[in-house]
Amino acid sequence: MPSKFDPQRHHRHSIRLPNYDYSQPGAYFITIVAWHRECLFGEVVRGEMKLNRYGEIVNYAWFDLPHHFRHVALGAFIIMSVGAGLFWATTSYLMGRLQAKFSCLKV
Repeated sequence: MPSKFDPQRHHRHSIRLPNYDYSQPGAYFITIVAWHRECLFGEVVRGEMKLNRYGEIVNYAWFDLPHHFRHVALGAFIIMSVGAGLFWATTSYLMGRLQAKFSCLKV
């Protein structure tokens, strides 16, 4: 049974920026780690990550995100035995960055 959060034992501090609206368009890096860093998603064999069934589910879910959220653009990602590191951005954020970058070009 999972233990409840106890501020005396668990000294977690939020790394979120105060007063920042995370629902606005932007680019985000997300790290997901399994409970107790358990190796749930596969194993490293001869220096290469071999995904197991759960790792394949994470892989499929990552590439399936744009089918459910049209405003999401996928970036780099890595699935590790104990979790995943994911970079994604909203397409409105990316379009704004491209427009700003190329606005100085004359057509």
